[in-house]
Amino acid sequence: MNIVEEPKDLLFIEDAPELAKPEPSGDAKLDLVQNMLHEKGIDHKVILKEINETKTLTEESIANLKSKLGEAGFDMLVAQVKEIGTAKLNANNTKVNTLMNLVAKEAYGKDATLEQGTDVWKEMQPWLAKNLKPEAKVEVNTALKSGGYTAEVMLERLVKEFKMSSLFKDTINTQEASSTGTPEYKGISINNPKDLAKQLREAEKAGDTQQVKRITEHYNKFRFNK
Repeated sequence: MNIVEEPKDLLFIEDAPELAKPEPSGDAKLDLVQNMLHEKGIDHKVILKEINETKTLTEESIANLKSKLGEAGFDMLVAQVKEIGTAKLNANNTKVNTLMNLVAKEAYGKDATLEQGTDVWKEMQPWLAKNLKPEAKVEVNTALKSGGYTAEVMLERLVKEFKMSSLFKDTINTQEASSTGTPEYKGISINNPKDLAKQLREAEKAGDTQQVKRITEHYNKFRFNK
């Protein structure tokens, strides 16, 4: 007879692995958010991924965060995330504007505006989608996403190719003057040959060879259509 009952086998549950400590991001506000979540035992990667992908949080995530951070901590977290999002948005807008200015100048010359560049790009996008091979699209998107010099070189090349297309010549080059209703061609008045001649002299004086070429080209078009 056993005086002492044999112990039953104990079922051990392995300790849950510790959450990896956040790597410094280079962004003080983002580091603050990551460390705040980590200190409360919350996987920062899961939360930030959810925000990045959906721009919001599920009710379950909100409840979990509030239970661990408290209402004040949660409000602070949301405020920090919004600041990070605004900063990223502003940085992205600056990047896009820089590239659209480049498109404008490549398409219309040094005096072109951001608005013109944006309009050209809107016309270019479907044209590129239609004419580029799949592997070329990947190359273009990768270059544009990287930003900086790589994106600039890629855009310059694409605009040059686009300028040779019939779409650019027939659609982008023809605009209407907003104030007088006079037809324009890349900012060139085509009301009469005298106007073109005057603008040609001004372009030659300024040394704008691209504009000289455009005026000459359109003068011929204007003359033969009269």
